[in-house]
Amino acid sequence: MICRSSNSTKTSESVMLPRSEGLVPMWRRLPPGKNPNNQFHDMKIAFCAAALWVCAVNSQAIPADGELPASVATVASSNEPSAAPPSRSVAVADLPFPGEMECVPQPFYRHRADGMPGREIILNFKTEKLFGNAQVQVVVDGRAETTELPPVPGGTASCRVLLPAEVGMKREAQVGITLRRDARELKMTVKVPPMRHWTVYIYPHSHVDIGYTAPQKIIEFIHKRNIDEGIKLAEATKDYPLGSRYRWNPEITWPLERLWQTQPEQRPRVVKDKCMLTNGCKGGGTTLENQHLRVSLDPATGNITQLVNLASNQNFADVKVNGGLNAFRWLPANRDEPKADTDVTITTVESGPVVVELRVTSKATGCRSVTRSVRLVADQPWVEITNVVDKLPLVAKDGIHFGFGFDVPQGRTRVDIPWA
Repeated sequence: MICRSSNSTKTSESVMLPRSEGLVPMWRRLPPGKNPNNQFHDMKIAFCAAALWVCAVNSQAIPADGELPASVATVASSNEPSAAPPSRSVAVADLPFPGEMECVPQPFYRHRADGMPGREIILNFKTEKLFGNAQVQVVVDGRAETTELPPVPGGTASCRVLLPAEVGMKREAQVGITLRRDARELKMTVKVPPMRHWTVYIYPHSHVDIGYTAPQKIIEFIHKRNIDEGIKLAEATKDYPLGSRYRWNPEITWPLERLWQTQPEQRPRVVKDKCMLTNGCKGGGTTLENQHLRVSLDPATGNITQLVNLASNQNFADVKVNGGLNAFRWLPANRDEPKADTDVTITTVESGPVVVELRVTSKATGCRSVTRSVRLVADQPWVEITNVVDKLPLVAKDGIHFGFGFDVPQGRTRVDIPWA
């Protein structure tokens, strides 16, 4: 850019180096006979020209050969201190606009403004960056959505848009994409291959492997400490939004049992008066129930005669097989003469709302005692069964069995074999 300043007797000229040589330093040429005391005035004009040239570069592209676009005019400056330099903005029609674009479907989803998952498409602009306010319109399956693109200082070479919910989730989709800025637009159609949408749940817990990584007492201490720290974090985040509140999940109930039995001072932290559950577990007589299941025991045998899914009302216990689920049998060697346990007593161990539990105690051949515990945990879709047999050291061979006669419509058996 060239800036000229004139007064009644003298003309000065300041020239900025081309862009390829940088914005600074600048050099100036003084006409013959120029008074050196006026050099500060000329330098001020040169810096004014530099500032205006930077504004022009930021608002539109400058060709590499140094030719200025028509919208950037030669600036005249007055010697008068009160005179303000004129300013001009670049018309939207003169801003660069991409000549081509590439649309790349991504193999993942993001949360849309409506909270639904939307497949992401990356738009890569070719030949020119995108300047100014623009819109991207997506048309698919008869639906049209428009995404506003705010201006980016210096322009942008790419952007991303999210497709409507469920598009590209189960089947391939043909998506029409239009980039538009005022009267200029760029269209193309992109094929979006199907990609399953996964919901990933974060499950804070610690694996329990008693005696494998450390002695039992150390494992017990670690897991009781984990529960204590989990409760502290849950208390600290209880006022956070849903989904941000901390939850700790003991992998098994053994650490919780040990905490309850060995540290009674911790029991007031989970008591009825402070429990936040309003619809947890409940029990009565020989029946347990939570939000998902109802479990009933036979008072005479202690076997589970009802394992009912409350959503479908399906009973998965077949009482025709051994009288129900978790049925005890003692069996002598080489003879098919199974014997059930006797003298059955059922007591309530926990009555809710966090946990409900029944304990079945009995006597059996070849055993000092047999204990069967059946438990439900609030909002968990499973039954926890713990069987403890105090076996007598018999000379003759024998066996202990617990039978589970399930009634599963069109059921299939799967076996998980680790380290196969």
